[in-house]
Amino acid sequence: QQILLEQADQSEALAGLDRTEELMNMTPESDEENRTIILDNIKGDIVFDDVSFAYEEDKEVLHNISFEVKSGNVVALVGSSGSGKSTIAGLAATFLNPQSGKITIDGKDVSQVNLNSYRKHLGVVLQDDFLFEGTIPKTQCF
Repeated sequence: QQILLEQADQSEALAGLDRTEELMNMTPESDEENRTIILDNIKGDIVFDDVSFAYEEDKEVLHNISFEVKSGNVVALVGSSGSGKSTIAGLAATFLNPQSGKITIDGKDVSQVNLNSYRKHLGVVLQDDFLFEGTIPKTQCF
């Protein structure tokens, strides 16, 4: 039984090593050669212009989506599971890139914006609750 556990540990370690190697060989996402626009001050106007996105070829999640969000406005994305809400957030945060169309921040194409200069102004709260396991106990307030 001990030998089987050791073999399982070795297999798990090798799988982790393979994944680490895969990550180390990835092209950096910053692409500073093509992402030359530096955003010093962000007003916050976001425009999706005819944006389409697919995780898999021929299975679009978003098809020709267009909308504008003015600075200071609050927008709620509402829809059923799989309708593209998280995808829109991922595109706006530049975690994903559209297959077609254009996304702009303050009139600047985000595909040409330096990621560090954009993301330092960005706050994202994801729907996954991976930070806490279990419940948070009630505390007394004085």
